[in-house]
Amino acid sequence: MNRAAANITKCLVGLISLLLAACNTNSPTEPPQLTLVGAISTTQPPTSTPVVTLTPTPTPFPSRTPIPTPRRVVVSRISPEINPAQITPMAEGAHLPDLTLTDIEGNVINLSEIGKPLVLNFWSVGCGSCFFEFPLLQEFYAYHGENSLVVIGVNIADFSDETRIIAEQLEIQFPVVIDANAEFFTTYFNGAVVPTTIFITSEGIISEVVIGPIDAYNLDLQLQKIGLPPRERRG
Repeated sequence: MNRAAANITKCLVGLISLLLAACNTNSPTEPPQLTLVGAISTTQPPTSTPVVTLTPTPTPFPSRTPIPTPRRVVVSRISPEINPAQITPMAEGAHLPDLTLTDIEGNVINLSEIGKPLVLNFWSVGCGSCFFEFPLLQEFYAYHGENSLVVIGVNIADFSDETRIIAEQLEIQFPVVIDANAEFFTTYFNGAVVPTTIFITSEGIISEVVIGPIDAYNLDLQLQKIGLPPRERRG
């Protein structure tokens, strides 16, 4: 090979080297590899819902033992001019004088000659609490018997027909008396309020004057004070 051919070859080799270098310089760099670890979620994480625990609350039930409530006393006042607290000769501890009453059947009753425990119950037609006492008085009257106890119902108003009807409807067996205009009640007992119940011993001594309605328990206690035995408890 002559010198000229060698130079041409040398130039061609250098040219090829330059082209290869240029190609390597302009070629884009291979992008880096991205490695994913785990899954990528495109949605928002769900909101946690609180857990509701229902704790049962015991239902309150009424007590088996009834709670006592004060007894409501309802009375009817006869006259505002009469003071029922005023002490009269017919107060507790006094001796019952010789008084005479006539019941709606026309029978005359001499109080001083009874000689048995006596209960005088003053009432009126318009007194609601008075009617509460009638069954109790009748019950105790029947229990002890007319030979051991005398009960007299005294109506302080002149309503003889109404009194008779009431006595029949309530099956009252003890004597019932009309005290027109409450004359007997106000004169001898300074009565101003009904119901009023007066308990008298067989000797004619006034043991107790109870103003207002009386229940079975206290009625039994008052009857014991005037000489009667206690009533046997039921059940």
